[in-house]
Amino acid sequence: LPAMDVYAAMDFNGDISGRYIMGVTAATRAKIAKAILKEPSVDNEPQEVLEDTVMEFINVALGNIAAKAAQSGKSMEIAPPEILAAPEGIPVPAGHRALC
Repeated sequence: LPAMDVYAAMDFNGDISGRYIMGVTAATRAKIAKAILKEPSVDNEPQEVLEDTVMEFINVALGNIAAKAAQSGKSMEIAPPEILAAPEGIPVPAGHRALC
């Protein structure tokens, strides 16, 4: 996966298992933070707050996917989100597939 300013990840397990990773630029992170914090500017927000908003964004996204999976009769549990440090990008581990 190409280098991005911020990566957030969540593992999921059950009938469907994997790891959801979302990489965003600093500009996209700011847009997510503005929307979640309902603020016109996030220029003075600490890095931790900005990263928390990206984790909250993927938490909502995976929560919706888990709900849809349940509607289809599939079990899917999600783990808490985390920030990944990967300034050079993320290589796909041997034996795994990446869907972009």
